[in-house]
Amino acid sequence: MAELIANENRENITKINNKINRIKVVLVMNDHAHLFFRSTQKHLGALNAEYEKLRQLRLDQCSSLKLQWETYQHEQKNNRRKDVEKRQAEFDKELKLMDKESRKDWKIQKMRKEKKKEICTLLIDKLTNDITIETRATAVNDENESIVICHVHDRDPIDTSLVIIPHHLLELFWSIEVDIPIMKSEIPNTINTLQKLVSET
Repeated sequence: MAELIANENRENITKINNKINRIKVVLVMNDHAHLFFRSTQKHLGALNAEYEKLRQLRLDQCSSLKLQWETYQHEQKNNRRKDVEKRQAEFDKELKLMDKESRKDWKIQKMRKEKKKEICTLLIDKLTNDITIETRATAVNDENESIVICHVHDRDPIDTSLVIIPHHLLELFWSIEVDIPIMKSEIPNTINTLQKLVSET
């Protein structure tokens, strides 16, 4: 709308300038022809009127340009605000997704730590309280649920008794990446390692 008014003002200004030029020509001709003073005054009045119209149109044109500029600024401000709001919404959405993934990972890590702690506690209990002493002849039995120490009767001063661990407990050792005790003498170190893992989790 403002642009349409500005274009119309420009056309009117051009028309008035043309009319002013024609009046100037008439005044020059009158001066050369030594016409009456009244005729000259009439044309001067017309010239002044056209200049007044021209002044008003230029004021209107300035107002129109100012309105156009203010409209443009308002539109740009709204567009920037909408763009900022859109970017903020996208950022908030992305942040929520990241937070959701982070919480999910944290829960998984927490579950893993809790599970690891349970496994360590169970193995400590098995190595401390659920041990059966057997002879070499009777030790190897797949149905054993307890840890079996196969006692070796020899004259070696070092205790080389073998530790036989059921398969389901072996898998627990593997799952927490703890070395499996092979000899009876390794059990205390294994228990210490498991207790350390429990305290860390």
